Amino acid sequence: MDVQATSNGHGAAPTPLSTRLKQLRDPPMTQSSLAVIFGVSSALISSWENGTAIPPPQRLGQYAAFFRPEDSDALLTELILLRGNAA
Repeated sequence: MDVQATSNGHGAAPTPLSTRLKQLRDPPMTQSSLAVIFGVSSALISSWENGTAIPPPQRLGQYAAFFRPEDSDALLTELILLRGNAA
């Protein structure tokens, strides 16, 4: 499953992970475009970027490979550390 709800209850504030995911995508790529590439809904991409859900590690691997193929291991490590802080 690709969704892990956050435990903050009433709508999430952006987390360092959600902010970083959005930075990787913007600009000019849209959430819809990224959703097609990853095979998920744009609503799911939005939930990851606004901090209401946390993407699973395998999706973070997709982000790393897509946005920084020349140095995906370093980016994946960064994202995994941010994910651990967001949980």
